[in-house]
Amino acid sequence: MKTRRFSLFGLFRKSTATEGYRESLLHHAASRLPLLGAVLIPVGTVSAASIDTAASGNWNAPETWSGATVPQPGAGDTANILLDHTVIYTSASPFAGLNGSNDLGVGNGNTININGGVLSQAMDGWWVRIGHKAAGNLNINDGRFHITDGTGGGTNFMVGVETGGNGTVNIGDGTGSAYSAILNMRDRVDGSLNGGSFDINIAQNGETVGSITIQSDGVLEGDQKTWNAGAIVQNPHIRIGRASSSLQSSLTVNAGGQFNARGNVEVAAEGGSKGLLHLTGTGARMDMSDGEFTVGFTGTGVMTVENGAVFSRTHTSDARSDLFVGRNASGNGTITIGATGEFSRWAGGNVGDLRIGYSGTGVLNVETGGLFHNESGNWDWLGQNAGSNGTVNVNGGTYEITGGTNLIIGLNGTGTFNHNSGSTNVNGIYAGRDSGTGLITIAGGTFNVRGSLFLGGDSTTSAGTGSATVNQSGGAASIGGAFVVGIAANHTGTYNLAGGSVTHTGSDTSVGESGTGTMTIAAGASLTDTSPGQLFVGRNEGSNGTLIVNGTLTKSGGTNPIRVGNGNADGIDNTTAPGLLGGTGTISSAAGVRIGSHGTVTAGLTTTAGTLAVTGDVAFSSAGILHADISGATADLLTVTGSLDITGATLQLAELAPPTADSYVLASCTNTLTGSFTVTGAPAGYAVAYDLDAKQVKLIKQTSTGFAAWATTHGLSGNATDDFDHDSLADAVEYVLGTEPTTANAGGTSSSTPGGDFVFTFDRAHAAMTPDISVDIEVGTALTGWPTVYHVGADTASSSAGVTVSPHDTNDTITLTLPRAPEARQFARMRVTVTP
Repeated sequence: MKTRRFSLFGLFRKSTATEGYRESLLHHAASRLPLLGAVLIPVGTVSAASIDTAASGNWNAPETWSGATVPQPGAGDTANILLDHTVIYTSASPFAGLNGSNDLGVGNGNTININGGVLSQAMDGWWVRIGHKAAGNLNINDGRFHITDGTGGGTNFMVGVETGGNGTVNIGDGTGSAYSAILNMRDRVDGSLNGGSFDINIAQNGETVGSITIQSDGVLEGDQKTWNAGAIVQNPHIRIGRASSSLQSSLTVNAGGQFNARGNVEVAAEGGSKGLLHLTGTGARMDMSDGEFTVGFTGTGVMTVENGAVFSRTHTSDARSDLFVGRNASGNGTITIGATGEFSRWAGGNVGDLRIGYSGTGVLNVETGGLFHNESGNWDWLGQNAGSNGTVNVNGGTYEITGGTNLIIGLNGTGTFNHNSGSTNVNGIYAGRDSGTGLITIAGGTFNVRGSLFLGGDSTTSAGTGSATVNQSGGAASIGGAFVVGIAANHTGTYNLAGGSVTHTGSDTSVGESGTGTMTIAAGASLTDTSPGQLFVGRNEGSNGTLIVNGTLTKSGGTNPIRVGNGNADGIDNTTAPGLLGGTGTISSAAGVRIGSHGTVTAGLTTTAGTLAVTGDVAFSSAGILHADISGATADLLTVTGSLDITGATLQLAELAPPTADSYVLASCTNTLTGSFTVTGAPAGYAVAYDLDAKQVKLIKQTSTGFAAWATTHGLSGNATDDFDHDSLADAVEYVLGTEPTTANAGGTSSSTPGGDFVFTFDRAHAAMTPDISVDIEVGTALTGWPTVYHVGADTASSSAGVTVSPHDTNDTITLTLPRAPEARQFARMRVTVTP
């Protein structure tokens, strides 16, 4: 084991630790470090030597080195800076081995080893080049390297410089105590701030490569970004893969290592560059307190956090700096959070938004055991600008936004969120917000949206023409706020629930709020809505909603029915927004279902026949539509466990194939059947009948073609006024009443006087509702005159006032109710008119 004389500082977690570190450096500087100036001593050149320090001093002073030989690492020497020796590089001669340069550097496969000492270069504007035009190594095994001991700026630390350059930097050797090996970009040797802006560029020039590795005893101290009243003063960068290269440059933090970033970090900065930021092992950390963070700025960048490693981004009081994955159009960035890895953004409003696919292509993978955590006041964005593409893949890990901020999937680009397994828990999601395209897939695990899920915009007035789709094949999704599919005008939202379940617990559900919304619940899938809010299918003016339930829909919360095509919560049909409710599954609504004046309900689709079951009352507004398809021997069937009110509604019949059955049940209920339809599209030879006893609406094939055919069938004369069986009922009357014309059966009508009314009633056979027959009730005060005539239509709505048509299976009960006063007596008779 190596002997350690002192430990410089503890792990930085908060900005307050900075002062403690500076005090430690100042203490050691006062006790051990001499004040050094520039010493210019010409020396000879010796190659391929390994030279140790003999004392603290200037690099170019012979007395600093054993044998009084100044090492030239760029020309072949290896320099070893030993325990308690501080070496400051100040002189331009003899260039520390970099021909034609004043910079400190190493090449030709040689090395600078810091073995317990301190190294710094003191001249502002001079660079440090590791791997200049060839291989070069800097090993901080124990001790410190300070990028500068000057007070100005302009000094850059480059790893892999000029064509063919290959630089390697090791911070720590894994054998010492924590934080005993330091590469410091922020502080001077005495612990004071350097006063400038200092960069690290790995792969500085084209076709170079470099690597920095931080071991368990190592720390990389990034330079500090500074502000003045919100304006940037110092803006340092660490670039991992700066220039175009066929080789990938890297910065690796191994178990126990520490990377403190306080300025901008870019992985793959320029076009054609390749960079890797790798955090791996328990205790490996990257703590970032300020500056922009980018993976794939203009090149191809990769970040991996795994095996207990942590990336931590904290709040800064100065101003917000964002995080990017795939920043410029050619930028391609990927972040993978592997097993027990953690990528966290903590509380505060200046932590920074995460923009995955800002203008380029960005991917975030959260693998099994990995954690993505955001509790900041800043948002996550996927596919932000036009042409961008941002993707999140949750593959067994945890993706969570624990604060009140939201996830945007497809602002003006393409955003994709693939929840394959594991856990997603976010505050709210806005997908396809402006003119972007948003896609969410849910295959398994749990997918929890505590707030609102908006598909196609983030409000009813969102700009653009965005679209969003959810494809759920499994798993359990839950939504705690508004659940809106197609929220904004000119936007489109789609939810395909092919498998798994959705639970909605708060606020309204809208399929087509101000845009176009479509939701399909497949067989075996379920949507359970326990919220106190309402469920709309087609809500505001200009919207269009379609809800197809082939699985299960349960609406148990609230006091309002499911509203299809009829607008606001007051139940008034105040919009022209169409809504369609269909499918072959089951719908249960504690408050029932209302089909509005622009609403349609159908079993199956409007192009396929099926059966749709509803538990709860179903009521139609005037002009609301029941669409029923007829296909050979089958037809649509709406079954209602509850009451069915079809008053003023339209029955829209459509032939998919010519009907072959004698009758079809189109709708049924278990409680009260009220009203009748206006019928359109009835097949030739069929008529709609209402059976109040069986509580069914039927389509029945007509077995006769009128009175003449009926008379021929029964061997009658065909004269409407004849009375074949001499029972005082003309043959035409027997046809209407449905009685046997060859057997005497006098009667057929009746009258009564309950209360203060005069009631006249008879039954009309459905088979007699042929175009050649007209039925009226004539009323008078004497048997010699019938001044008042009441027409009997196909239903109550088409009959004269006072006439009620009550449908049954094969007949209607016709009732005329008149007040007795002021007449002392009244007479009524049925008149049948046969038109040849």
